Amino acid sequence: MTDFEDALRLRAQLGEGRLPAEQRIEWMEKLSKARDAARASVTSLDQVETLILQV
Repeated sequence: MTDFEDALRLRAQLGEGRLPAEQRIEWMEKLSKARDAARASVTSLDQVETLILQV
């Protein structure tokens, strides 16, 4: 999150406008992949928790 906040602040300091639509779409696609990976991790952690509680 900090990296994105820093990038936004830097763009504002440089007087840059919004990113081009193509780049925003690309970043959103990357975010979607990261979100999916995080959800898969949570599922795996839930399964590990269940196994630990069974031991």
